[in-house]
Amino acid sequence: MTIYEPQSSEETYTKIRNTSRVLVMVSAQWCIQCHNFTHYYEKASNKLSSFLFLKVDYDKCPEMYKENKSVEKVPTFILYIDGIETKRFDSYIKTNLDKMVKNYTA
Repeated sequence: MTIYEPQSSEETYTKIRNTSRVLVMVSAQWCIQCHNFTHYYEKASNKLSSFLFLKVDYDKCPEMYKENKSVEKVPTFILYIDGIETKRFDSYIKTNLDKMVKNYTA
């Protein structure tokens, strides 16, 4: 499945509001861990076809996560179900993503 990269906070909000299941990876160009983890995120997107996968650049969408300090480190992964945040983890440990994928594919 394709990972969509919104170019603004408004575009990100719209995708979250209008899609029933969304997994957001908040990342940054300067973040080495984000680059390293992208491969696993892509694999997860292939397993969860019922989800929209977003990769949001922390620096391109500051009003979304940076200014309100809801994301203090990258990568951070946020799961939205029907527009409501239901789960979050802010580490790049592959097992966190694996557990989430397993919960929604079982």
